[in-house]
Amino acid sequence: MELYYENSRKERVDLTKEPYLVKDISELLDYTWKYTAQNEMITGFSRGICTIPLSVNIYADTEEEYRLRCNEMYSVFEYDILNNQRGRLYFDGQYITCNVISNKKEDWDMGILFRILNLQIVTDQPVWIGENPYVFHSYEVTSKDNKRYPGKYGYRYANGLSNNFVVNPHFFDSNFTLRIYGPVTNPQVNIGGNAYLVNIALEDGERLEIDTRSETIYKILRNGNKENAFHCRKKGVYFFKKISPGRQGVSWTGKFDFDLIIYEERSEPQCG
Repeated sequence: MELYYENSRKERVDLTKEPYLVKDISELLDYTWKYTAQNEMITGFSRGICTIPLSVNIYADTEEEYRLRCNEMYSVFEYDILNNQRGRLYFDGQYITCNVISNKKEDWDMGILFRILNLQIVTDQPVWIGENPYVFHSYEVTSKDNKRYPGKYGYRYANGLSNNFVVNPHFFDSNFTLRIYGPVTNPQVNIGGNAYLVNIALEDGERLEIDTRSETIYKILRNGNKENAFHCRKKGVYFFKKISPGRQGVSWTGKFDFDLIIYEERSEPQCG
């Protein structure tokens, strides 16, 4: 089992190895939908902010190590709180964005290097997210080095407007992030019959990021600064349409690189 918290600066607390060992994950896997009703009929469902309890045992061989591990855990959690950033709680490759807002201790005893920590986790997006990434290269690229996702993911190579595809493994329409890399002018990627066109110029070393979850479009400059490119999107249609389930065709000019991450969002983590 994989279970760890990763904060917004990529620091981790592994909850499956000493000195931190989770006690019970049952409530972590539970979920509840809220519903609205009118005239004794259900009219809709929604999720809201929810809290999740999680109990963790902490162990140490010496007093010095015990204090060190307590402080390390605290700093990882507290960094996100003080910066109002969301961390990620990962469970077997899927994650939920959240913060740890409470840590109540049990079984404290002077000289005993063991304690139960009752953590309280809060999230305003109570969904478990699995990422399905695809990497597309222009037909002019011959290198087989996967620089953006080293050693993890397979390629989908471009050959102009031919039959490339992606697979959305979810049973419902899915959000996605599309990253387009310069140099390119007015890039367009077609996915599942939907055209994602942005009228913008990208220089070498710049990229465009389209995120359907937040409905944002940003140009990322070489120095990492962001420019809002929302106004450059194709007009006259709903631009942020999600990707339908199953196999979806992909086409583009083949003259630029892009990455696509399809998000599988679930109320509970997928088993197995």
